[in-house]
Amino acid sequence: RTTEDLWRVCLKSQEARAEIPELEFEVGADGARKVDAVYNHISSAVFNLGTHVRDGFCDGMENADEYKIKLMETCVALNVLLDVEHPWTWIITDPSGKSTFRPMEGVEVVYLDEPGASESKLGYENLGLYTTPEFIGLLGEEGGEFSDMLKEAKAAKS
Repeated sequence: RTTEDLWRVCLKSQEARAEIPELEFEVGADGARKVDAVYNHISSAVFNLGTHVRDGFCDGMENADEYKIKLMETCVALNVLLDVEHPWTWIITDPSGKSTFRPMEGVEVVYLDEPGASESKLGYENLGLYTTPEFIGLLGEEGGEFSDMLKEAKAAKS
């Protein structure tokens, strides 16, 4: 919710994926463990997307120019998030359970392998879901399907 949260260190395990649901953006599991501030995880994604455009990764694809524009629009949107003009959500989904944040204060961990969790609309059985309670609170105030799914997962844990 604040720029301080951007400097929280996130250990993203080899099996983990990071999501920003407000942008429908995901950094998939890439087989490499990465320890860095949330800010740097996002900056790295921006850099990698820009590299794809610059190095012509899209060349030869059908609608390559349109694809490049969409990639750069995503880069712009990610950079706007780094200004924290509005709260947004950073979720780490990790089937191994090895991912973590430092400091952990203010981070909510939901384990979906507990009894009743498999009935959640999330469909992420045996995965850990990490986010900050401020974001859950904001999503809860705004309502919506994602907020309801987080609440169900949290209730299943209780």
